[in-house]
Amino acid sequence: MEVRLIKSFKSAALELYFRHADASNLPFCSTALAEVSEILIDLNLPDFDIADLRLLWTVNEYSDFTSVTVTVNRTEPTGAILFNYYQSQVYEVDYFCEGYSHDSNHD
Repeated sequence: MEVRLIKSFKSAALELYFRHADASNLPFCSTALAEVSEILIDLNLPDFDIADLRLLWTVNEYSDFTSVTVTVNRTEPTGAILFNYYQSQVYEVDYFCEGYSHDSNHD
């Protein structure tokens, strides 16, 4: 997929998945991967707006990053997509998956 507004990824595995649909290094189940795809597509839209994202997903803003909750079948939280944004540009896209520890610098 062409990257427009996502300017950088922290996770090489997540970038590989986004660009080439290769999920071999991601720990999410198939239903959660479908949500991961949808979230990444939303983050990459030319008219990305955090307010619009909140209408579709559970969004939490922290001092260092913003997260969008990834669920299994829109009910049970299983992880999150983490990112920073500034003026509709998205940076440092990473992930968190329940029960899985990863180092973004080495995945």
